[in-house]
Amino acid sequence: MAAAKANADAILAAGKPTISLNASSNHQNFNGFDTHDTLVGFSLNIPIFSGYASTYQIRSANEQVGAKNAQFEQLRLQIALDVWTAYQNLTTATQTLRSSADLLASASESEKVALGRYKPAWATYWIC
Repeated sequence: MAAAKANADAILAAGKPTISLNASSNHQNFNGFDTHDTLVGFSLNIPIFSGYASTYQIRSANEQVGAKNAQFEQLRLQIALDVWTAYQNLTTATQTLRSSADLLASASESEKVALGRYKPAWATYWIC
C-alpha cells in the first residue's frame, strides 16, 4: 500500500518543473601547457504538453492506491471474521463438553436406578 502511494507521488512529481545544478572541473597538462577549466551551470526543465500521458498515469496510480486500500480492508475484515468464527466455535465446543458431562452424569444415575430395580429379592435377605 505504501509502495503504491509512493509510486503515485513519484508520477505526480514527474509532471512538475525541475531545476538542476551542474558543476565540473577539468585539469590537463599537454606538452608542458597546463589548462584548468571550471564550469558551473543550471538547467530548467518545464514540461509543457505530453499528450495527457501524465494525467492518465496519475489517475492509474491513484486507482492502484485505492485498490491496495480495498485489499487491505478486505484482509482486515477477513481476519476479524476468522477470529470471531474461532471464538464462536470455542464457545460451542465448550457448551457441548458441558452438555456431554451432564448427559454422562444423568446416564450414570439412570444405570444405578435400573440396577437397583432389577436386583433380585433374595439378594437383600442373604446379605447380613
